[in-house]
Amino acid sequence: MTATPVYCLGCGAIFGYSHDIPTPNACVNCPPKRCPDCGEMDHITNLCSCWKSMDNDSPADIKAMFADWGLNVTITKETP
Repeated sequence: MTATPVYCLGCGAIFGYSHDIPTPNACVNCPPKRCPDCGEMDHITNLCSCWKSMDNDSPADIKAMFADWGLNVTITKETP
């Protein structure tokens, strides 16, 4: 069985070979583009200032941030 390639929607580069991965809108091969909100250049490896990193935020802070936006965070656990 041959795996079907998954192509990036932004540039057409092959992103991977699996039916388990979603089709990306952008990848590292895509050229930078100007952000319509802030006007800065935006790229998947060098994001514009509109993006907020949550790397150092606690799960409770992230949940509160989503709640402020009217969104809900639901965690599901896989069963073996």
